[in-house]
Amino acid sequence: MLCNKLREIRVKRGLTQEELAKAAYVSQSSICYIEKGKMPRMDTLQKICEALEIQIQELIEKDEE
Repeated sequence: MLCNKLREIRVKRGLTQEELAKAAYVSQSSICYIEKGKMPRMDTLQKICEALEIQIQELIEKDEE
């Protein structure tokens, strides 16, 4: 799920929600809401992906197990 992937990538990079929010120019509450399962607007998702230097597909594709 998007919420789990975002949290996983953020934590692996050693970022707090606030640090990611500042890097992505979004509010910390936006990061929190996404990590709780709320679907973000596409422009918000794009900003977050740019800050993390990843493609959107990395967040939205299902895990292959």
